[in-house]
Amino acid sequence: MEKKNQKTTTRRLRIFVKKSLKYFYANLADNEGVLISGRVSLGKRFDKDSQSLADVLVSECKKNKITEIIFDRSGYKYHGYVRKFADTLREQGLKF
Repeated sequence: MEKKNQKTTTRRLRIFVKKSLKYFYANLADNEGVLISGRVSLGKRFDKDSQSLADVLVSECKKNKITEIIFDRSGYKYHGYVRKFADTLREQGLKF
């Protein structure tokens, strides 16, 4: 009998983040890894940019009638900009 992985059988989209010293990336992908939407913050204003990135991704999700997602922090600790980004996603109505 074949075992099925819980994450691959769900129909929820995945928002994953990546950060560097200059940029904060946020991408929206489906289960196969196909990128649906990708955004990059420019400059060192991560506080405002992470909120605007979250607003754009939430509008993409609402356009596709998606309310539940998988938040992938890509191994980064859940604090700072990653936490602020995730909190903004939750405030906008996404569940994860």
